[in-house]
Amino acid sequence: MSFSLTIILCQSFEMMVIYLKKLIIATTIPMKVILINELHYIFNRNHLCISTAIES
Repeated sequence: MSFSLTIILCQSFEMMVIYLKKLIIATTIPMKVILINELHYIFNRNHLCISTAIES
């Protein structure tokens, strides 16, 4: 069991959700998002940033 940290920068929350869905669909091995460490707004860049710990 290994863990990887993924940082996703998106223009909007909707784009982030679409990216996450594509990431899960495109993955051949079972992946489960087990923990959302933080979801915050970066004001100076106008981006949403989500940090997730992924079990693969």
